Amino acid sequence: MRLPLSLALAAVLTACSTGGRDGPGRLRAGSGGELLYAQGQYRAEEGDHIGSLRAYSCAAEYGPGYEVAYHAAGITALDMAVMAVTPEDRRTPLTEIGYDALERAANAGWAASQAELALRYHRAGRAEDAANWAAIYRSNARDDALGLARIPDAVFADIRAASDYSTAQARADDFFPQPLARGEPGPECHEMMRPVDRRGRGGFGVSPDIGHGTTRGNR
Repeated sequence: MRLPLSLALAAVLTACSTGGRDGPGRLRAGSGGELLYAQGQYRAEEGDHIGSLRAYSCAAEYGPGYEVAYHAAGITALDMAVMAVTPEDRRTPLTEIGYDALERAANAGWAASQAELALRYHRAGRAEDAANWAAIYRSNARDDALGLARIPDAVFADIRAASDYSTAQARADDFFPQPLARGEPGPECHEMMRPVDRRGRGGFGVSPDIGHGTTRGNR
């Protein structure tokens, strides 16, 4: 049984220190996961990678509709794993958390995560894993509808040549998205949603702008 992403991160992030502020002064309106996802974006822009990862992982706890939060958490964790400032004993746990988050989103049908996994596994020399996710991604109509191609044709050709792609395609034909389970955001997540004062203390300041929406693919 998988731990909620926010709990899996707790032990890993306590060994790291943040470089960002406690919270922004103004952000888009919203509530729950929407507000936390926006905070993750803000903190990433401010260079506060740990705060960003915490916010994305809390947003992911809201489950269906927040595949993009799992995706963002996965990318952030994998990026942090290779940063020079990250303690050596935190690199492997962050890598594992990053791939796990991407796979949760990918298994829920999130096209960007499917493509990201294919590309990362290809770079890592994991040919069959790369082929499996590339085939699933190519079967996902969502990006086609948006005119997006996240795996360049030349890279896809390399993935195909390095693997038993017919087997990967057969698995893709049987693939059906598994909806995310809704979690229970803990106290640390609610703390991140506290209002802030004008000096930026606390969790979150809000401006009356439109919130963030998500959609799923492979449907």
